[in-house]
Amino acid sequence: MSKIVILLTAMLFSTNPGLAGPGEDLKKVKSFISDLADDRVDYDTIIQKHLCIGNKVLSPPEQEEKDAALKAMLEALREQLQKNPAPGINKYSKVPRKYQTLQIEEEEESNVYALQVKGKDEPPGLILVKDGRIASFTAISKSGMRSFLLICSDL
Repeated sequence: MSKIVILLTAMLFSTNPGLAGPGEDLKKVKSFISDLADDRVDYDTIIQKHLCIGNKVLSPPEQEEKDAALKAMLEALREQLQKNPAPGINKYSKVPRKYQTLQIEEEEESNVYALQVKGKDEPPGLILVKDGRIASFTAISKSGMRSFLLICSDL
């Protein structure tokens, strides 16, 4: 009996609460999109609640520049959401192969979610989740391939 208690205790303390499973990642993406679509939720709240902000300490001018860039990216995505309210959210693997142009490691692909708009096959947005936080929601395109612009300062 004592071996079972020790084993259960070890299992309990070995789990990492900072690492979310696939279901939790999807909940995070849905919550992020919901907050972003709501004009009453300010960008600072969205940044603190959802985004991976990293551990790297930035100088005040660097932090101001990063915050301004994040707010501009959030504003652009909010505008997209206002044009296409209530997008569907699918795993990247569900996007038609023709539109899977993201340069990402295969093991990271399961952490990518695609916004889907009714009547369009190409997703207007991609979201990368790491450790239960949004690590990127912006992909830049070059030569027909897309790459995530990571927002975490320590990734």
